Amino acid sequence: MAFFYDDTATVPLPLDPELERWFSANMSPSSPFDGSLTSNISKSSANKTAQVSGPLLTADQGGVGGVIAGVDVNHLTVEQRQAWMYTSQGILYYAFPIEIVCGIVGGLLSLATLGRQKKSSNDSYLIGFTMAAVLLLACGGTLKLQDYTPHSNDYQRLYGYVKSANDWLWYSALWILVVMTLERGLTLIQNRNRTFCSAVQASVVVAMVFSVCLISALPEFWEYEAIETFDYVSNRTLVMSHVSPTADSPEYRILYFWYSITITVFLPYPIMVVMTIVLGQGMRHSRHSLKRRLIQQQQQQHKHSTNASGGGGALGGALGGGAPGGGSGGAESTLSRKISEELHLTRLYIVMVLLYLLLSAPLTFLIITNGITPYWSWPVDNLYNGLYLIFEFVFYFYFSIQLPLYLSYYDKFRHSFIELCCCCCCCWRGRRRRRHRRNSKHKERSSSLRKQVKDDFLYKR
Repeated sequence: MAFFYDDTATVPLPLDPELERWFSANMSPSSPFDGSLTSNISKSSANKTAQVSGPLLTADQGGVGGVIAGVDVNHLTVEQRQAWMYTSQGILYYAFPIEIVCGIVGGLLSLATLGRQKKSSNDSYLIGFTMAAVLLLACGGTLKLQDYTPHSNDYQRLYGYVKSANDWLWYSALWILVVMTLERGLTLIQNRNRTFCSAVQASVVVAMVFSVCLISALPEFWEYEAIETFDYVSNRTLVMSHVSPTADSPEYRILYFWYSITITVFLPYPIMVVMTIVLGQGMRHSRHSLKRRLIQQQQQQHKHSTNASGGGGALGGALGGGAPGGGSGGAESTLSRKISEELHLTRLYIVMVLLYLLLSAPLTFLIITNGITPYWSWPVDNLYNGLYLIFEFVFYFYFSIQLPLYLSYYDKFRHSFIELCCCCCCCWRGRRRRRHRRNSKHKERSSSLRKQVKDDFLYKR
């Protein structure tokens, strides 16, 4: 992947002691930044494992020696310096699959709920965003399979395509979030009763975002190639995923590095910050604008009722005067419901944007820092690898909590989800009752048949 993933961040599988000694004697530390996004991207899975599990950098090898945070690093053992990383790897080894499974299940439930309710532009955007989030979690879990399964040649052949698809889905989810926040902000600014797009138009916009992001990630589909490599430990030929010579060139790395940062950081982050401020201000003005529109509507209804009952006498005037009162009560209830829906939906967008900025910024900052100044981000041995695993888990955590967010801030989604659950429960109960009736009829038929056979036998005797 050109921007987000780094091969060295993957938790390595245990090495054979003989192979580890060979790596320690022959592998050198990662070279300085050569124009790639992350200067320590491995060219193969073997190099990746060697950089994670191999020898640590010391002061004479280009690492950091001396005193760090008041502790003499040179007098610490390898286990002491990497204890925090081993602990985090052990926890994330079990937490990451749980996060992926829960996120996918929650996303599928969200899609089923959004598909049941009456469509609007907001629902179309949320469907597109949830689809991208579910597929992104699936790709992330696929990329982590190498930590839980033995080596597979088929997996190595598909590794580059899965990473490229992961980038494409990440770009798509990010820009769908930006587009739906922009539309919501413009709607609040202009005090419109309706959104700019209908449900169909929003679906077209979502499809266009997916298409443009696919074009943006298209070069990454040719970044990796599967090459056969002889493994001296197992004494057999294995297929390894290597970076292609074209993608390994400094010109390509520098160009695509800044391009990826532009479309994932420099453009969307300022837009989301500005639109968050706009949405926050729009929430305060939306209630007053809706009340003004209600007053105008009540005045028009009262004027229309007065004109309609103008020649009807006192009884007609009384009956005509009572109509606006009843309409006013209905309009007030409609107003309160509309205000609640508008405010909750706006609050949902604000929370989604703020959580994305909060949970994706650490990993983005870590990768950018390591790409521009790699040695500055390595003050302690293997610091980048340990932090990458933690920040990667936090990043995927954002896409796995969409169902709780929708249930908390989107009233129409919550009602549809409750109806879906009740429908499933009723269907289950109905099937259970029908099965019980069928079993009861079968038992009655069997007992009557046995009784008849017994009576015939006794009669013959």
